[in-house]
Amino acid sequence: MFKYLFFIIIVILPTFVRAGDYTSGNVDFVKIKNTWIDRHNNERKSLWLNPYTWSLNLDKTAQKWADYLLSQNKTTHKRLAKDWYYNYVSMQNWFNNLWVYFVGSSTNFSESIGWWYQKCKKADCTDSLTKSIKSTFNFFMSEKWKWYRPHYNGIIMKKFNLIWLGVAVGSWKYYLVTHYGTKLVSSP
Repeated sequence: MFKYLFFIIIVILPTFVRAGDYTSGNVDFVKIKNTWIDRHNNERKSLWLNPYTWSLNLDKTAQKWADYLLSQNKTTHKRLAKDWYYNYVSMQNWFNNLWVYFVGSSTNFSESIGWWYQKCKKADCTDSLTKSIKSTFNFFMSEKWKWYRPHYNGIIMKKFNLIWLGVAVGSWKYYLVTHYGTKLVSSP
C-alpha cells in the first residue's frame, strides 16, 4: 500500500496593476495621471512656464520602467549593469530602442522616480493611491529651494513640454516613473 503525500505549494507573487492599460484592478489611472499632470502644471503656471502636455501613446516608456522597478523591487535609473546611477547616453539608447527619438542634441529628456507604501483593499483604490502619490510629488517639490534639485528641475524645466507617467502598484507599495521631454522626432 502506497501512501501519497500531496503538497500544495502556494506561491504568492506580488500582485500588481499597471497604469498602462488604464483599466487594471480597482484604480482609475486616467484620474491618477490627470492629477499628476495638474500638480506639475500648477507649479509651472506659478512660474509663467508653458504647461506640460500628456500623450497616452507615449506613456509606454515610463510604464515599462515602472513595471521593471516593481519586478526588481528597487529604484534605479541604471539601464545597464555597468552604468553609473544616471547614465544619460544609456537612457537615450533605451528610449531609441523603444522608437522614441527627441529633438535636439543636448539634454532633451529627464526621468524622475518615486515610490512609497500603498495598501488598499477597497473596491475603488483611486483616492488612496492619489494620496500616496501626492507624497512623491511633495518629495519632488521639497527640492525647490535646494541647490541640488533634480526632481524639481524636471517639473520646471523650461524647454521640456511633454510628460509621461508610469505607475506600477504592488501588494504593498508603488513605483512611479515620470519621463519629461522636448519635442519628439518620432514616436510609436
